[in-house]
Parts: sequence; structure tokens; C-alpha cells
Amino acid sequence: MSTTRLTVYDLLRITYTYEGRAMEEAARSRSDSICSSPEMCSHMPPPSPSGNFSVLETDFTQRYCRKNSQ
Repeated sequence: MSTTRLTVYDLLRITYTYEGRAMEEAARSRSDSICSSPEMCSHMPPPSPSGNFSVLETDFTQRYCRKNSQ
């Protein structure tokens, strides 16, 4: 029997991953942020242009994902 629902764990993982990335991006772009000085954020990896969203995949990813029409 296959999984037919998202678990609370899946939803929280997706939420926190997107939220964390958004907060990091906002911190990098703000001039008054602590991350505006390079030495304070040197430990943070540079943002990737495409992003690795494989950690967000669930049982529903293949069924409901949008197909790229290129």
C-alpha cells in the first residue's frame, strides 16, 4: 500500500526549509543586517542559483509536479 497523504513531518520539513532560505536571502540583501559585513557571514555558503530542492520531495512530488515544457 502506498502512502497517499503528506505527514506532518513532510509539511514541517518543507515549511522550515523554505522559511530558512527566505530568511537567509533577506539577511544577505539587507544593508543593516549583520551579514552585510563579509567577515560575519563568511561561514555561510553562497546561495546557489538553482537551489537543491530534492530535500523537499515527498511521495506526491512526481504525481503533482509541473512538467517543464522546454
